Amino acid sequence: MANPTNDMFNKLNEEMQKLENMERESYDHHHQTPRPKIQRVLHHQRNRKNFGKYYFPRFVSFGPIHYGKPHLQLGEEFKFMWASMYLQGKDKDAKHQKVLENIKDLKDLYTEDALGDFEDDEKLSAILFVDGCSLLQILLKFDFHKPEDLKIQVDLLALLRQDVLLLENQLPFQLLSLLTNDDDLVIRAIDMFVGRFQRFSVHKPERLSSMQKAMQDEETAAGKEIEVRLVHPAPPPHLLHHLRSEMLRGFHPEDTKSKHKHRSRTYRNVKELREAGIRVKRSKPVSPIDISFQSTWFGGRLKLPKIVVDNITAPTYLNLIAYETLPDFENKHEISSYVEFLDTIIDHSDDVKMLRAAGVLLNRLGSDEEVANLFNTIATDLRTDASTYASVADEIEMHYKKRYKTWLSQAFHMYFKSPWTIIAFLAGFFALFLTAAQTWISFFPPK
Repeated sequence: MANPTNDMFNKLNEEMQKLENMERESYDHHHQTPRPKIQRVLHHQRNRKNFGKYYFPRFVSFGPIHYGKPHLQLGEEFKFMWASMYLQGKDKDAKHQKVLENIKDLKDLYTEDALGDFEDDEKLSAILFVDGCSLLQILLKFDFHKPEDLKIQVDLLALLRQDVLLLENQLPFQLLSLLTNDDDLVIRAIDMFVGRFQRFSVHKPERLSSMQKAMQDEETAAGKEIEVRLVHPAPPPHLLHHLRSEMLRGFHPEDTKSKHKHRSRTYRNVKELREAGIRVKRSKPVSPIDISFQSTWFGGRLKLPKIVVDNITAPTYLNLIAYETLPDFENKHEISSYVEFLDTIIDHSDDVKMLRAAGVLLNRLGSDEEVANLFNTIATDLRTDASTYASVADEIEMHYKKRYKTWLSQAFHMYFKSPWTIIAFLAGFFALFLTAAQTWISFFPPK
């Protein structure tokens, strides 16, 4: 005879177990490192007027997406040369065989659309083998000061740097690992390549991500023992992901839930901020996208890291933005939010001029108007996270709306904009003090 009480508790236990499993799966899902597949740029981004060209290689292709394009034949010749340079003294047959044995796993790292018509595993393995060896040689020897190390002219080296960072030109880390059998070597090579992008490397890349110190429960006579464990970071899926990670390292946006109300912005650009007494200052942050604001009695300071704007700025940021919008990549769109913030303070060439004067922006592109148009264009239709710079934006807005601070700032910068005006003010104040003292003494002479 069935026991109703036991049946009820059995059912309850089953449901509790299901709930625990769901919570465990949810935790694992949110704490696992995202591993998006290598794929094409989304259709609406590829078809953007004047900017679609920045997603396509101009000199050399890597992987199956752009393989065999007629205008990339020169790059194919260079790839075979770089691959042969890398394979000197190595068993090329054994390395190719390793790629072929793992070709199914490598194919799983690409979307079907990216693989296209490559159904022949033998052909795909040969392409990935040559591309992987050539990319390793590039990562190890890329140096603008020594183009002879890759036997290439400087102008082609500039195109190569741009092509290597394209979203559709990425090679999986697993492929490079198979060709070296040394993950640490691959990470060091990627670090060296990314480290040469001075616009992003505001800190020295660390070979180990962190050192965790665990306190043991047992105490000895000498005190507490500290166990130090070196924790290796998970390898990046590919080079573009690693560049993004380096840009975000050390970036911890302030939590705005308890402090701010996400106010609507009434300011538009650097010129308007300056009129409100807010000056732009160059900072030396840990992360190249770290932006902060400090309000004072006589104005405010918007601190931004230095940014170099040149011919590679548009393709680099556009491909990072395209990477953040991939459907299988969970992220908070930090790079997109950074570009959007720059767009909010850059409207015209005057804004660029002020940023240059503050040492925040180095213009290697051309006119200031070109730079303004660049950010106004690439920031169109961005998918961003409003909380990333909400704290900074809200603090600026609060300062902007306090008119007395604007008046104090304008008065301060009008009357104390040079040492001579300060000296004249002090001299006048001292003369006024002496006159007041003399008047006081004449009415109340000392006894």
